[in-house]
Amino acid sequence: MIKPYLITLTKLVNEVTGKDIIEQTLQETTAVAFSEQLLAFEQGLQQALDELVSSKQREILVKRKMWQLQLRCALTLDLLSEENKVPTRPTNATAFAAMLMRLLAYQHLYFQNYFNLNYTAPKPYVDAYFAGFKPHYQMLAAGLKKKKIAPALLEIVMGVFSVQEKQSSYTYQQLLYLKQLQVSLITFCQKIADEAFEQTLLAYLIYLNFNYSPFIKYVILVIDQEHAAQLGVKAQFELWCAKEQYFSGLATKNVAGYHDSQASAKSQILNHITCGIVYHQRNTANAMAVPQQATHLAISPYRIKLNISADALAYLLRLLIETEVVEAEPRSQLILFVSKHFQTAGIGEELLSANSLTTKYKQVVQRTALQLRGILKRMTKVIDSNFDC
Repeated sequence: MIKPYLITLTKLVNEVTGKDIIEQTLQETTAVAFSEQLLAFEQGLQQALDELVSSKQREILVKRKMWQLQLRCALTLDLLSEENKVPTRPTNATAFAAMLMRLLAYQHLYFQNYFNLNYTAPKPYVDAYFAGFKPHYQMLAAGLKKKKIAPALLEIVMGVFSVQEKQSSYTYQQLLYLKQLQVSLITFCQKIADEAFEQTLLAYLIYLNFNYSPFIKYVILVIDQEHAAQLGVKAQFELWCAKEQYFSGLATKNVAGYHDSQASAKSQILNHITCGIVYHQRNTANAMAVPQQATHLAISPYRIKLNISADALAYLLRLLIETEVVEAEPRSQLILFVSKHFQTAGIGEELLSANSLTTKYKQVVQRTALQLRGILKRMTKVIDSNFDC
C-alpha cells in the first residue's frame, strides 16, 4: 500500500525541516541512522510500487496513486529548496532530496504509463536536467557557429538549454524534449554539410516540432522580410504561394513539441502564410473593384480561373450538390455552365469538356478526394484565423 509511505514521507519532511519538535529522538537522529532510515523507506516504497502495478486494482486507481506519489515527491523537493526554509541539518536534507530525485527517476523509468509528463517538475529536478545539458553545450554551440547561421537563430536555439528567467516552470515533457533535441542537433551538425545549412536547420527544427515562440517569430520574420523585398503585387503573391507549398510539403515527426499545449511549429507558420494570402487577395480585390458607373460593361466573356484540376473541380461540384449548398436541377445544365465559365489549371484558353466533367463527377479517385480534403482544411484554418474560432 502507498498510503503508509505517504504518511512516513510527511514525518521525514518534518524531521528534516526541524518542524517535528515533539519527538526529540527524531531531532537527535544522526546522519548515518537517517541514511539507513531513508534506504529502508526507499526500498520498501519501490517494492510497494511494484506490488501496486501487479495488483488487481483498476487501472484508474493505480494511476491516481502513482500521480499522488509523484506530486508529493515534487512538492517536497520544492519545499526543501525554498530559501526561507533552510533545514537545520543540511546533510540530512541533501540525502533526503537525493532519495526523492531517485524515486521520481524510478517512477519515470519503470512506470512510464503511470508517470504524468504534463506535471510541473520541481526546481531541483529541473536544475539537475539543465546541469546535464552543460557537458554538450559548447559542442553544440561550436557546431552551429561553424555552420555560420544567423546570430539571432543561434541565440534562440542555444537559449533553450539554459534556464529561462521568463519561464518560471518546466514540465517533465519539456525537459525530456530538450534532452532529445540536444542529442538530435549535435548529430545533425555532424552529419549535414549543406551550403544552405540555415534553411535545412529550420526545416529540421520544424520536423522536430520546435514550437518555441521565439523560433516561430524568427521564421515568420524571415518570411516577411523576403516578402517585403519582392517588387510588385504579383511577385509578392507568388512568394506567398511558394512558401505555402514549401512549408506544406515539410515532413513532421509525430512527437510532442516544446509546448505540448500549443499548435505545432508547422501549423503556426502555415497559419501566418494563409493570413498573408487572404490579406493579399482582399487588397487585390479592393484595388480591382469595378466602379459603380461601369457596371453596365459586358462581363459575359469572363471565366473564373481556378488553381485546381478538372477532377478536383468536378468533385467539389459534387460535394456542393450532395450537401445541398447548390441546387442542380437539371444537373446537365449546371455542368454545361461550369464548363463554359470555369478555367482549371493547365487548360489554357480552351473550354472544359462537359462530357469529361460529367465523367469525372461520377468517377472520383482517392487522390482527388485527398487533394480536395487538403483544400477544405486550409479553408477551415483561414476561418479559424479570421474569427479566432
